[in-house]
Amino acid sequence: MPTSRPHLRSDSPQFLAMCEAVLKNGATVRFHARGLSMQPNINDGEAVELRPATAQEVSKGEIVLAQTGDGLRLHRVVEKIASGVLTRGDAEAIHAYLVDQAWQLKQSPPGTGSTNASHP
Repeated sequence: MPTSRPHLRSDSPQFLAMCEAVLKNGATVRFHARGLSMQPNINDGEAVELRPATAQEVSKGEIVLAQTGDGLRLHRVVEKIASGVLTRGDAEAIHAYLVDQAWQLKQSPPGTGSTNASHP
């Protein structure tokens, strides 16, 4: 008889709590990205892995999982400012998020021009 595996949505408060706990201990988090905002560099359903880093360690052009007012977003850092970082999806021309908490992508997808990416 097949057993059901629990499904933890990557936009849920439980997923955020799990990411914070795991990354705080220095481990990485692997999950499947959902949505179209990072196409063509990250596709819906593509596996990504995050590593811990501080907001000061991320650089412009790197991809982070950011906690925004609209929930968690896997977006690219477009600017660093004193109060945090500005992020935007690669497929989004206008809307950007100001975030003070983000976790860096362990390795950027091929062809994005970024190197290894990270947050606290």
